[in-house]
Amino acid sequence: MIEKQGRTAMLVTLNVELAQAEFTIGTEFSKDAGLDQLHKAHKIALKLYGNEGVRVADVAHQLGLAYTNMDNSKSQYAEDWYLAALAIYEKALGKSAVQTILLQDELVKVYIKTGRHEEALETLRQTLLDKMERYGDYSESVADAYKLIGSILLTLGKCLYVEKLVFGDGQKKVLATQKTLQLIKRNSGSGVKQEKFKS
Repeated sequence: MIEKQGRTAMLVTLNVELAQAEFTIGTEFSKDAGLDQLHKAHKIALKLYGNEGVRVADVAHQLGLAYTNMDNSKSQYAEDWYLAALAIYEKALGKSAVQTILLQDELVKVYIKTGRHEEALETLRQTLLDKMERYGDYSESVADAYKLIGSILLTLGKCLYVEKLVFGDGQKKVLATQKTLQLIKRNSGSGVKQEKFKS
């Protein structure tokens, strides 16, 4: 019985490795074949480990990555697989586990790719404390999260609010940003909003 389970577990690994080889080839046909291999691996993992097995989450994460690397029309599939894996990781490993944090970063990329900046921002905010706990306040991971938050805020036209928070109302940089935003508004007719950022 144990020997059979070991061989079945090896099938999960084998199917994941075959999928990765197919994705390396890069043709549409090989991408489809790679997805088929990952779906097989996921089915086997479910039978072997149940709905809450970490190995099931690992394969779901791989499926999410595969769909992320396809065109935008597959983004919903990526998100679904990431969320399925995330639920398992959080329950089995905790919110500050490496796998959980890495998966949340992938989810943020999907949100950004599909123009869902507010959701990306919310996810980044939620993971910031976990990253600090795992990697430390001054780690590269935390710095990257802050940089991405800043980029999203700029995209959303909230840079002025952030600068006011950091430098104060009358500072040169703040006044220059106000002037730039007014010029952009006037010249492009865009509705760049100066919303308050909820922390």
